[in-house]
Amino acid sequence: MRVLIAGAGIAGLTTALSLHAAGIEAQLVDSASELKPLGVGINLLPHAVRELTELGLGAQLAAAGIATSEQAHFDRHGSLIWSEPRGRSLGYAWPQYSIHRGELQMILLAAVRDRLGERAVKTSTTVTGFTERRGSVEVMLSSRRNARVVPVTADVLIGADGLYSAVRAQLHPDEPPPRWSGVMLWRGAAEGAPFLSGSSLAIVGSTTTVKFVAYPIAARPSADQHSGRALINWVAEVMIGGAEPPIRPDWNREGRLAEALPYFQGWTFDWLDVPGLMTRTREILQYPMVDRDPLPSWGRGRVTLMGDAAHPMYPIGSNGGSQAIIDARVLARALATAATPADGLAAYEAERLTAVNQIVLANRNMPVDQVLDLVSARAPDGFDRVEDVLAPDELAALRDAYRATSLQDVAALNARPPGMHVPPATGSVAAMDEKSRGSVRVEQGAKRVRAYLAGRLVADTKRPFLVWEIPYYPAYYLPLADVAAALEPTGKTEHSPSRGEAEILDVRVEGAAAAGAAKRYRDSPLTALRDLVRIDWGAMDEWLEEDEPVYTHPRDPYKRVDILASSRHVRVEIDGVAVADSVRPHILYETGLPPRYYLPLPDVRTELLIPSDTTSHCPYKGTAGYWSVDTGRGVHPDLVWIYRTPLPESQKVAGLACFYNEKVDLYVDGELQPRPRSPFS
Repeated sequence: MRVLIAGAGIAGLTTALSLHAAGIEAQLVDSASELKPLGVGINLLPHAVRELTELGLGAQLAAAGIATSEQAHFDRHGSLIWSEPRGRSLGYAWPQYSIHRGELQMILLAAVRDRLGERAVKTSTTVTGFTERRGSVEVMLSSRRNARVVPVTADVLIGADGLYSAVRAQLHPDEPPPRWSGVMLWRGAAEGAPFLSGSSLAIVGSTTTVKFVAYPIAARPSADQHSGRALINWVAEVMIGGAEPPIRPDWNREGRLAEALPYFQGWTFDWLDVPGLMTRTREILQYPMVDRDPLPSWGRGRVTLMGDAAHPMYPIGSNGGSQAIIDARVLARALATAATPADGLAAYEAERLTAVNQIVLANRNMPVDQVLDLVSARAPDGFDRVEDVLAPDELAALRDAYRATSLQDVAALNARPPGMHVPPATGSVAAMDEKSRGSVRVEQGAKRVRAYLAGRLVADTKRPFLVWEIPYYPAYYLPLADVAAALEPTGKTEHSPSRGEAEILDVRVEGAAAAGAAKRYRDSPLTALRDLVRIDWGAMDEWLEEDEPVYTHPRDPYKRVDILASSRHVRVEIDGVAVADSVRPHILYETGLPPRYYLPLPDVRTELLIPSDTTSHCPYKGTAGYWSVDTGRGVHPDLVWIYRTPLPESQKVAGLACFYNEKVDLYVDGELQPRPRSPFS
């Protein structure tokens, strides 16, 4: 499959990387004669940071940006109204980053050229039109250098060409111009002393009149955001009104300090000098805050939109760039798993359109902005205590609503299985080869790992590598230098299309040997594997992670198991026969699997259960025994399991029975649950 992407901004470049990670060829075209690090600051939500980290860019983000710890809201006089944690401070497994937009684009561009080749991005080229043909789409490309228009053929066309997307214009020719909010933005970045926590995003003022936003986007020059200086990004928002914006929206339009500064005279607080920051800024940009009304559909057939071309939104709430990055992952996964390109684009749109359209509309009327406006109206001259301005129930309602939404979101993001991406290269994984093959993913772990055979040490390492060879769980690859056993060549090899040629080795310790239990990929296309050895898990008698035994396979760092007591009504039917009915289940949530409902044995018709000799082993829960079920209409083998002596972290399910959701009729609070698709279907 060959995908042509119009636009080499954050959306287009991330899409190219995500497609490449999924094994799909991508070509980008951009109207700019040269891609330069333009713009000012941008915030990346943990959702977007996760996507980029899984694309192997975590180390670059950490080096270039600032991990935002809080978002604080102030009145026009600099008095704190309230604050909320962000990123890891809120519990996300990934940080929220504030970073220079141009720096982010250059990180993405370098990765695209490294992985896809120098010719993957063609500049001075614009899409002027397209025609869908049977089995392909013909795209007309115009060169800005010589005005020539040439047709190219692709399997898919993606419009990532921003607010004035040519692809969107052809798909939706009757659409009105961008929708003007009445707010003018002036933006810039200047060096200054870090303020508040040193990694705070501060919002001052109100949306009805004047608002100022400031946050650090890079350390200057000591790489210490708490004691050194920082590059501070700022946004000045002024409600000027009017039916139409006075200037055409353009992210790179130059602005004038003299126009913006008068609105902020006197905004000097003990923690930030707003006029001083603005005055020190060398380049100021001006942008009328616009968006577009949500579309009922983005594309058709083999053509679709993403990022600002699909859902331009107000640049507030840290959502614009973040949602484009999420688009990229969903689009790549959909194209990689669908039967046809058109089916893949339809699946992508079905997953993303409604969710992102809701964000577009929500950004027009943010609840936090309503609170800022309320404080401005009630206390225009400032306040000493916010409790004198906002009633306790108003503050509590605001905080409770925020926490309810955010904490649910934290749990959902942290629990989602990894996407189809190249090996992460964060922290000590920087030496990882980016040119992953197939679906193999490599990541360096931090646990101490030991393996034993016949009571003898085989390997002891503090730098294991986790390699995902199949979708469900990883295998350990250990540094050759940390293997204590003798590795003896067998003369045999085994070929892997993703890892290359493996040399098969016997593992020998004093008094025992495991034939063919190790593999080494000396010339693997994944360079990180070349000095590692893969020791067969089942051939060893014992594995330890730190000082605790681990069973079945290595624990996956992206797996999480939560067991929650519940009062939901759970009923299980098989062949129309009720075999369990309980209002006291424990629900086990495990990343990548459907919820499992563990029920007390008195709530199960145990007279229908037939003991089985089957057992299974889980590194998170322990060893399970099984029953078959005889409903009188048929025998269903190994349909129910129980952990009689689970591992300590899963004690809550000890002695409880669980049925495969995939194979029974499961009712929760009276509603029949769809049978999920999983490895156990």
